[in-house]
Amino acid sequence: MESYDRCKFSIDYTFKDNIHRYIPDIDVIYRDDTREIIEVKPEYRINEEQNQAKFNAGKAYCNKNNMIFSVWTEHILA
Repeated sequence: MESYDRCKFSIDYTFKDNIHRYIPDIDVIYRDDTREIIEVKPEYRINEEQNQAKFNAGKAYCNKNNMIFSVWTEHILA
């Protein structure tokens, strides 16, 4: 890893016909210039409809911008 910081940008997503914004948790830049955006959520909230909308928007944003999108839970962080 080269550097990391909290994300300083937002991603628009649609939920229940309304456009919302959310800011992912962590922005990581690796030594090979790969960039990963990490969203941290407790396992029990992963399948919530609004979180799934956020994750889908995050994946689409990262695919469009040649980045990796990951969701980390307490199982990954433990």
